[in-house]
Amino acid sequence: MKFKKLTAALSIAAFSIGLGACSQTDSAQNATSTESENAAASSDLLETIKDRGALIVGLEGTYPPYSFHDESGELKGFEVDLIKKIAEDLGVETQFVETKWDSLIAGVDVNKYDVVINNVEATDERKQKYDFTIPYANSIGKIAVPEDSDIQTVSDFSGKNAAQSVTSNFGAKAQELGATVVPVDGFAQAIDLVTSGRADATLNDWVTFEQYLAEHPDAPIRLLDEDVQVGTGSRILLPKGQKALLDALNDALSKELSAGTVSELSKQYTSIDISAEAK
Repeated sequence: MKFKKLTAALSIAAFSIGLGACSQTDSAQNATSTESENAAASSDLLETIKDRGALIVGLEGTYPPYSFHDESGELKGFEVDLIKKIAEDLGVETQFVETKWDSLIAGVDVNKYDVVINNVEATDERKQKYDFTIPYANSIGKIAVPEDSDIQTVSDFSGKNAAQSVTSNFGAKAQELGATVVPVDGFAQAIDLVTSGRADATLNDWVTFEQYLAEHPDAPIRLLDEDVQVGTGSRILLPKGQKALLDALNDALSKELSAGTVSELSKQYTSIDISAEAK
């Protein structure tokens, strides 16, 4: 009798263990399935943005007239207003993350934001790792030097010390022109080095110098007469392989360029039309 009871107890225990094992296996499979579904959803960045209800945008926030803070502390600028309009076309709101230039593009790699808009050029090196939209604005490069500098032409720039963000397209162009780059965090620091005599010059966008000189008319700098061809236009940068998002951004940009929105915004923040369609 005792033997039969022991056998029955062992059989019940084994059955219970079997049920437990099945339950654990099912849970693991369900968890794996959920993880796969989440991974699939996150692989479509446009879908993630729409589910979230916001496009997260990386920019400097200290780069007028593209992005800067006004006297009240509000984030403003040509690219700020433009990307808000693009996000509106996508049916979502906009969230901004401000970061220094030299770590800005890398933020895309760690999902800090969805896209970068910061007067970015699509260089051959960047195109290996990231995708870019169609251009929305033209960039006119200028070299700023101290008022009493002996630098008179672009050819005189060779061999001089240029205050530049090392990884920027302007930094690369300065080196191409033969200058030695003095690393800075951004435009404000570059100007400070030039005006204080710690750098011979800095190369940047003409409209950025224009706004700076409007705010600092007594700044002891001058711009060389010659323009410097830097690239093929400003574009939005995004992770590589996100075709749905790239197509949606391009559609929105095409719409706003055709409607004249980009032109109007550029003239709001600069004295000229820098939109990609401007002649």
